Order: sequence, then C-alpha cells, then structure tokens
Amino acid sequence: MRIAARRNPRLDPRLPPDQWEESRRRYMIRLVTSLVLLAIAAAVGGYYYVGVYVKTLDKTQGLQPEQVVEAAGLFLAKAERYRFTAELTGESGEGYFPNATMQGAYQRDPLVLHLSGEAGSAENKVPLEYYLAGVDLYLKNPRSNTWMRVENAELDELYAFQPDNLAAPLVTGLRKAEEIRREQTADGEAVVYGLDLDPEVMRVQPVLQEGERVEYRLWVDTRNLRPIQFQVTLSRNSENEMAPPPLRFQYRITWDFSKQGLLEVPEPVLSQVGEGGSK
Repeated sequence: MRIAARRNPRLDPRLPPDQWEESRRRYMIRLVTSLVLLAIAAAVGGYYYVGVYVKTLDKTQGLQPEQVVEAAGLFLAKAERYRFTAELTGESGEGYFPNATMQGAYQRDPLVLHLSGEAGSAENKVPLEYYLAGVDLYLKNPRSNTWMRVENAELDELYAFQPDNLAAPLVTGLRKAEEIRREQTADGEAVVYGLDLDPEVMRVQPVLQEGERVEYRLWVDTRNLRPIQFQVTLSRNSENEMAPPPLRFQYRITWDFSKQGLLEVPEPVLSQVGEGGSK
C-alpha cells in the first residue's frame, strides 16, 4: 500500500516532491525580506513621528532661550487662575534655617489669593494660612485657631505669589538664558533654563556676601510654553576659618494651570470675622 506524500500547505500543491526544498528556500527568503521591509517601514514611520509630528508640538523649536523664557513669563502674567506649591529648604553651618512649605491658589478676577502651610525650623514650625480678597487680608491665628481681618493690607509679602511680580524677572529682568537640559514630565517634555536675572527686578533678592553664589532655574513646558517650576539656589562655601559658615538654601515654586473652580473666602471665615473678628 502506497502512502500519499504529505505536502507543505505553504508550497504550491502542484509541485512534485523533488522541488519542495527549493520552494521552501524561496518562501523563507520572501518571509525574511518582508520582515526586514516591515522593520524599515516601522523605523521610518517612528522617525517621521518623532521628527515631524512631535516637533510640531514643541513650541521651543526655532526660538532663542530668551524668547522661550519671556513667553513663559508672559503666560504667567496673563494667567487667570492657578494653583501652586512653594518650598524653602536649606542648611546652615550655624545650625538654624527657617524652612517653609506652602500650598496656594490664585484667582485674578475677583482677586483672591489663598496660602496655607508652615514655616520655621525643626520643632519650632508655625502653621500659616491666609486669604487675600481684593485689598482685605483674612489671617488665621495659629494659637487660637480664629480668623481676623485686616482691611487695606499693605504687606509686600502678600504680593510675592501674584503673577505680575512672579513674571517680572522673566520678562523685564531677564538678561540671559541658557538651555541646561530637557526632562520628561507626566504631561510631556520640559526644558530647563539657567537664567541671569537683574537683581533690581527681583522682589525677593538674596543679598550676596563674599563667597556666595546664586543660581536661577526655570522649567518650561515645550507644548504650550507654560512655566512649570522656578528655582533659586544660594550657596556659600567657607574657605578659611575667618569666613562665614557654609550656607545653602533653595526656594522653589511650582505652578498648576489646570482648570479649577471659583476661588473665594469660605463662608465660615467671613461669618467668624463678621461676628466679632478683629479688624
């Protein structure tokens, strides 16, 4: 009894068995060639996507660093609302440094600025919270946990977190900017710039002593030229015993421009002040 030869379904069923091996070889060549061409097409497509599509989302392309920083400053100056976090950290050879951590929110119209957090050193930290509504300040007493109102408040510290003052160094006070690096963020890519800022424009400007240096850094979102983070670092090294002790501190503010609801002074605060709170 003769058993019919099994044929490879990939081959032409009309081929006699003595041609199967050659047919298999041609099939493998076509398969490998197709895979190579597919890999090349994928590589070309990826290159096109990165080189063309992604770059169209990068608005820093074709701009000088100073132009990007100025655009970020103008974006901040025109912002209607944002949330932010601010941190002051450091260490001193003298053993004392007033660290601070704060969170806040800003609204342009009507003007409301809310800030809460704590400041101090080690166990001496003091909680802080206030609302600035127009020209009136609502300040929380950390000891009694009650609120008081200060009408027509004129404290420079109240304006340190408002956009006009935050943006001024990046627009009118910018003398030079240099790209330091690029970083991946949760929302895309950011460019980090090193800045040379005019000290006359800085509202909060460290007074430098001998041996001290200050660095300014700005993170900018490449897709929309929004400022992400601004950082000031001051350091001092002691080269001899007569020099002041080592010092290093860092101030960092981070912005969040995502949509937020109406910001206003809470009713319990207004009620408490209206029922006998200090003015």
